Amino acid sequence: MGHPAAPGAQHQFSRDGRGPKPHPRWTQDADLFVSHRDDNRFDSGPKGWQPAENLGCVVNSPFKDAGPTYFEDEATGITTLYFTRQNNPPGSDQGWDIYATARTGDEGAFGPPVLVPELSSPYRDTRTAIRRDGLEIFLSSGRPGDDVGGPPINSASFDGAPALSFDGTELYFFSARPGGIGLNDLYCTTRQRPGRGHPAPSCGESK
Repeated sequence: MGHPAAPGAQHQFSRDGRGPKPHPRWTQDADLFVSHRDDNRFDSGPKGWQPAENLGCVVNSPFKDAGPTYFEDEATGITTLYFTRQNNPPGSDQGWDIYATARTGDEGAFGPPVLVPELSSPYRDTRTAIRRDGLEIFLSSGRPGDDVGGPPINSASFDGAPALSFDGTELYFFSARPGGIGLNDLYCTTRQRPGRGHPAPSCGESK
């Protein structure tokens, strides 16, 4: 669920399905918003999603903020929101970098975002997908040789928007590679279930 005006934009649900549900605002500059609901069985109505609210100037910047990924650490109670920001500093190539903001508890406020230099590069770094144990993260990047996960997943075309299944065995992404139906088609690659604390097995070919 993206938009050409703000690369890297997507929707995310919290683990209980009730909220927050950050999503970007499609204007000249994109902000992150949040919506809540009272019952995860309803999308609309009194118990469904309520009008989205801007996360505010502490999280959002004067530049484009988009592509949120929600990670909740049950052991510490800390929730981290990873997202991409096009801060456009001089000499920053395309300017899309990975940032993170954190809060404690379900009702706490997210703090000021910080750049994640380990995930960012001088190139375009946007959408992320984090494994539910927090030990592995996928991202879409324009750095040389890397779009999603290296061969045989990547192609010579644009591959991006990774989304990881709950058990970490399926990685969904879009690709503009030849042989598809449209401009950007959905693909899936599978692997065996990763073990906690161990290197992830190599992914199989996309299908």
